[in-house]
Amino acid sequence: MKLQILTRNVIVLCLALLVISGLRPATSAAKFETAAERWRPTGPLGGTVNAVHRVGGMFLAGTHGGGIYRASALDSPWTYVEDYTPASTLSESLIVYGFASNASSIFATTSRGVFRSTDSGVSWKLLENLSRIGAAFQIACNDGVIVAALNDSGVFRSLNNGLDWVAANNGLTVSTFTTLGNAGSTFFAAGNGGRVYRSTDNAQNWMLVGAGLPSDMKINDFEIVTSPEALVYIGAAEGIFRSSDNGATFNDFSRGLRSRITNEISYTGADLFAATADGVFYSTDRGLSWLERNTGIGNRNVLSVTVAPSGKHMAGTEGGGVFISESAGASWRSHNVNLFAHIIEQLYVLASGTTLAGMNFSGGIWRTNDFGRTWETTTGGPRAANCFLQIGAKVLAGTPDSELYISSDSGANWAVRSRALTDTRALIASGTNIFAATSDGVFRSTDEGGIWTRTSAGLPTGGVSALFAVSDGRIYADTFSGVYVSSNQGGSWTALNDGLTERDVLSFFRLGGLLFAGTTNGIFKFSEVAGWMPSSNGLPAAPNRRVRAMRGLGATIIFAGLPNGVYYSLDEGQTWTPYSDGLTHGDVQTFANTSELMVGTNGNSAFTVNLRDFDCRFTITPTSRTHTAAVTSDNVSVTDALACSWRAVGAQ
Repeated sequence: MKLQILTRNVIVLCLALLVISGLRPATSAAKFETAAERWRPTGPLGGTVNAVHRVGGMFLAGTHGGGIYRASALDSPWTYVEDYTPASTLSESLIVYGFASNASSIFATTSRGVFRSTDSGVSWKLLENLSRIGAAFQIACNDGVIVAALNDSGVFRSLNNGLDWVAANNGLTVSTFTTLGNAGSTFFAAGNGGRVYRSTDNAQNWMLVGAGLPSDMKINDFEIVTSPEALVYIGAAEGIFRSSDNGATFNDFSRGLRSRITNEISYTGADLFAATADGVFYSTDRGLSWLERNTGIGNRNVLSVTVAPSGKHMAGTEGGGVFISESAGASWRSHNVNLFAHIIEQLYVLASGTTLAGMNFSGGIWRTNDFGRTWETTTGGPRAANCFLQIGAKVLAGTPDSELYISSDSGANWAVRSRALTDTRALIASGTNIFAATSDGVFRSTDEGGIWTRTSAGLPTGGVSALFAVSDGRIYADTFSGVYVSSNQGGSWTALNDGLTERDVLSFFRLGGLLFAGTTNGIFKFSEVAGWMPSSNGLPAAPNRRVRAMRGLGATIIFAGLPNGVYYSLDEGQTWTPYSDGLTHGDVQTFANTSELMVGTNGNSAFTVNLRDFDCRFTITPTSRTHTAAVTSDNVSVTDALACSWRAVGAQ
C-alpha cells in the first residue's frame, strides 16, 4: 500500500514510530488520544480573589471565576479544590462571593449556588434546596442557625445546617438582599436601596434601622464588635459608618481613608482592618481614625481581609491574588504559590516568540518568553487589556477603557497611544489600515493607532466584539445581531446572516474557503456555495455551547474553546471531540500556539500542552479515508491518507 505523504521526512518519522510502537487496532476516524495530566497550568500566578476566610489555621481563597483554593496554613502553597457535588460544578467558571462558617461546616456563596463543606474545605456539596428558592449572595451563621440573603426572595433560615430552608421575612419591606452580618443572635441585613434591618432573635423578626446612613448606599459588609463596647460597623462604597446603639443610628467614621470604597472590615480583638479600593487601612481607636497599612501590598483594590489575634493576616485583591502578613499588617508579601486565578482575555504571540497575556480585573498585561514556564509583569500598561495587534516592531493593546496603548519593546513597557476609543474588544490589520472593534462600532486608523475614524455605516447599534480580515481585503465583523462583511475597508457593511440562526457571534476562524463563527450556542460554518450551516456535532448542550475562541493547527485541525474545555475537529467542523484531559478548569477564552498550544481561561490563568511531543501512529485501514498528520518541532503537515490517532508524550 502506498501512503500519500507530503515529504520524505514525514514518511521516515511515521515508519520509525511504527517500528517502535507496533500496529494498533483500526479506528474509524482520526482522533487525539486522551491521557491524564496532558494539559498543565502555567500561570501567571495570582488573579482576583473576592474572599479570604480563616478556619483555625486553615485558609480559603474564593476567586472571581476560578473557584476555591485551600491552604493548610498561612504560608502553605495553595491547592485547587476539585471535589464538588455535583461534579459538573466546574464545567464553567465559578465565581465565589464569600464564606461563612460554624463549628461543623463552611459555606461558600457562589455563582452556581451555595456550597457546604464538612471537611475543612476539601470537598463541597451544593445546597440544592436553597438553590431551588433563589440565588444567595451571602450567608451568616450563629451555631446551628444559618441565614441566607437572597436576590429577589428575601431572607431564609435553616436550622439543620443548610438542608432545609424557610422564609424569614417578618418585618422586611424589600425582597433583594446582598449583605449579612451577625454577632450571636443579632443579625443585620442590607437590602436594596441601602436599607438596613436588624433582628435580635436569630432572624425570625426584623425591624428597619440605620438612621443617618446615606440613601441608596451600596453596603458591602457588616462587622459587629461586642467588646469592650458594642459597636456595629458598615463598610460601603460611601465609606465606613459606625453605630454605638445597636444599629439604630450611624455616623460617618471614614477619616483617614484614602478611598471611601470599603469592601470589608475585620476585627482582631484589638484593631480594626479595612479592605478598601486603595489598600489596607487599620484603626486602633475603634474607627475614629484610620492609618495606611500597605507596605508590600501597594495601593491596589483589596477586596477581602481576614485577621487573627496572632498577627497572621491575609488579604485578597483584585488582580494581585493573595497577600499575607505575619506582623499584624505592618508588612505584606505576595502569596500566590499554585494560585492560578487570572481571567485572560487574549493570548497573543509576537514575531519574536514572546507571548502577551491581557488580563481582566486589574490583572494588567503579562508576558512570557518561554511559552508560560516563567512570566513577568510589564510597565506603564493598562489595568486590563482585551486584545493586541503587532505592527512591525510595535504592539498595540486595546483596553476596556478609553485608552489604546503602544509598546516598542515586545510589550515590556507601554505608553498611551490614543484615548479616542471606548472598550476596544478586537484589533486587526488589513492592508495599510488598522481596525478596532469597540462598544461604539468599528473604527479605522492609518497611522498606527494615533487617529481613528468611525467606519460603521450599515452596522447595527450595540457594538462589535470581533473582527476577522482575509487576504482579499474583506473584513468580517461580529455584532449582537449577527455577522457583517465589508469589501471596501470598512466604508460600508452588509449583513451576512442567511442560515445563521444564532446571531450573537463571539469568535471567527477561517480554514481554506470556509469561515467558522463561534456563537453563544455553538459553531456555524460558512461557504460561498451553501451559506451558513450549523457545525456543532459533538459539542455539549447549552449553556456550555458558548464558543469564545477558535484556533487552527496545520491544514485541517481546528480547536474550539468552550466553557467546559477544548474541542477539536479534523473534518472541517463536521464533528467535534473533547480534548481537555488535565484542563482542570475549562472555561476557555483564548488560544495561542507555536510549538505548544496554550489556552487562557476565565478564572484559572493559562494551560499549555506540548505539541512537539505528539506522536503520530498509523493503523492499516485502507477503506478509511481520514487525515494523516505529523508534528515536528516547527510545524504540522496534514494530508488525506490512512487513519491516524494522536497521543501526548512527555508533556510535563
